[in-house]
Amino acid sequence: MKIRKNTLLIMMILLTVTFMFANTKNVSAKVTFNKTSKSITKGKNYTIKISGVKSKNIKKVKLKYNKKIIKVKKLRKNKYRITGKKKGKTTLKATVKYLLFDYTPAVKTIKCKINVKNKAAKKKKTNNKKNNDSEENIKPEIDWGENNIDKLIAQIEQSKTYKGTLYKLNDYTVFNKGEDGGEDQYGLITSPFYSTIDWYSKKDYDKIMNEVKRIVKESKITDDMIDEEKAYRIGRYMVKHIDYDYSVYGQRIYETLFDKKTVCAGYSVTYALICRYIGIDCDFVHTSGFYIDGQNMNHAWNYIKLGDYYYVVDLTDAYCGQKYDITGPFFRESGYVDSKQMSYIDEKYKTSDYTKDHKVDNISHYMRCKKNGDMSQTLTDSELYNLPE
Repeated sequence: MKIRKNTLLIMMILLTVTFMFANTKNVSAKVTFNKTSKSITKGKNYTIKISGVKSKNIKKVKLKYNKKIIKVKKLRKNKYRITGKKKGKTTLKATVKYLLFDYTPAVKTIKCKINVKNKAAKKKKTNNKKNNDSEENIKPEIDWGENNIDKLIAQIEQSKTYKGTLYKLNDYTVFNKGEDGGEDQYGLITSPFYSTIDWYSKKDYDKIMNEVKRIVKESKITDDMIDEEKAYRIGRYMVKHIDYDYSVYGQRIYETLFDKKTVCAGYSVTYALICRYIGIDCDFVHTSGFYIDGQNMNHAWNYIKLGDYYYVVDLTDAYCGQKYDITGPFFRESGYVDSKQMSYIDEKYKTSDYTKDHKVDNISHYMRCKKNGDMSQTLTDSELYNLPE
């Protein structure tokens, strides 16, 4: 009887060890880069992730690669940005020390083959359209610069949107050619159906757009980032560099950018412009006729599109409530806006044409991604707050 009990005990121990080893092997085998090989262009960026293990369970990552061919920058414990430096091939090796599901330490070396190519030769543009010298068909030529975002915007087809000489240049600008020797005007789009357009001369327009480009660069935005991170970085930059000052008169984009102080409307129109510039649909939203005891209670904020829904971004609240730094939720649900304010929202945001295409989510963006089981398009509040500047 005693022998049988000892035999059973030994078998149970062996099964337990075997089970633990099997699980260790299985979990370890899942740890890998999200790509095992990748071709990138010299000077371009690519983000690579370590999958198969939670970021919080990663204790240390040691990288090995040819530094002459690529540059690697750590974004988070499980996320790295690769930049092509020189034409050639290298293998990015990562020795990952992490914890298994039972907190047992584990180590695995993972690899991704990187092939850096030179920039593709630029193709010469050809114009097969018939020449038409009529003034109403002339579309302005604009120097869009050299960065990737500029080139993407430049590809947007210039299409006439109104009668006469008013043209849509891109998703944030319309152009009005001056008549009878008058000055050309550039209008910045910040709200739906072009209902609010901020008009500027060519000189001021160029100055504004150069500042927008500088802000995007200062915010360290790259094409490979998810929209949520891009939009957060812009918002963070604005609340840290533009003061909320109720005494200011200027609430336009120009004054906001160059006086470095504004109120809710200035925050919202400027944020809408910069988001539209980097390719994210964003609207300036405001109330109208909202007074309590003769005091103006009107407010402005943004609706920004992330995925299939729009979300509330309120830079005034981010600034005033957090003293120059964002530490609260940023991409909020529809209920975040006070019901009293919503009753005074401008009529254009209540039309069926607007609401059918601008569905504001009833939960935050993070919760929507979590509900849909797709966390690749969102970051936790903590990850957003700790993004490198």
